[in-house]
Amino acid sequence: MKEKIAQFFWPPIRAYCTNRVIRTRRQQQGEPASWSETHQQVLGSLIKYKDLSANLKAASELTESETSRKDTLEAKASIIVQSAGIAVSIVALAPAVLGKQWSLSFWWTGAVLFLYFLAILHLLVAVYYAIKARRVAAYATPTGTGLIGLMKDSSTDTFEKNLIAQKISDTRWNEDALIMKVNELSVSEDMLLRGLAFFATSVSIVILRTASVYLEQHIT
Repeated sequence: MKEKIAQFFWPPIRAYCTNRVIRTRRQQQGEPASWSETHQQVLGSLIKYKDLSANLKAASELTESETSRKDTLEAKASIIVQSAGIAVSIVALAPAVLGKQWSLSFWWTGAVLFLYFLAILHLLVAVYYAIKARRVAAYATPTGTGLIGLMKDSSTDTFEKNLIAQKISDTRWNEDALIMKVNELSVSEDMLLRGLAFFATSVSIVILRTASVYLEQHIT
C-alpha cells in the first residue's frame, strides 16, 4: 500500500520498480542464455512443419510490428521532449511577464512560487524520462553482417529454419526493452501533464487574486 501511494505521488518510482524487476530477471537468466533458449525452442517447434513459408511470413510481420512499435514510442518521446521544453520556457518566463502585475499577499506569493517550482520540476523530469525512453539499450535489429553469418552457418535445408528462429528470438529479446520504453514514456507523460496542471493552477491563482484585488479597489 505504501509503495502504491508513493508511486501515485511520484510516478518515477513506478518505472524504477518495474524496470528493476526486468533487469534483475535478465541478469539472473543471463542475456545470451535467454536468447539461446528461445532460439532452441523455436527450432524445436519448427521440426513438425514441412512448408515454412507461413512461419517465415509470420516471423517477418512480427519483427516489422515490433520495429514499428519501437519507432512509435521513440517518436512520442521526441514529441514530449519538444513539448516539455516549450512548456519549461513558458513557465520560466511567466513570472517576469506577470511580475509587475501581481497583487498577492506573502502567503499567496509563497503558494504560487511553490507551484511554479513543482511545475518546472515535473516538466524537467518529464524531459529526462522521455530521453531515457529513447536511450533504452540492448535492442536487437537485423544487420547485413548477421545475415551473412547466418548464411555461412546454415545449410540450404536449415537456413529458413534458422532465419525464422533468429527473427522470433530477436523479437522476444526486444520485448523487455520495449516494456521498459513504455514504462519510461508513461512516467514522462504523467509528469508532463502534472507539470502543466501545476503551472495552470499557479497562473489561475495569480489571475484570480489580482482580479479580486482590482475589483475591491475600484468597487470601494
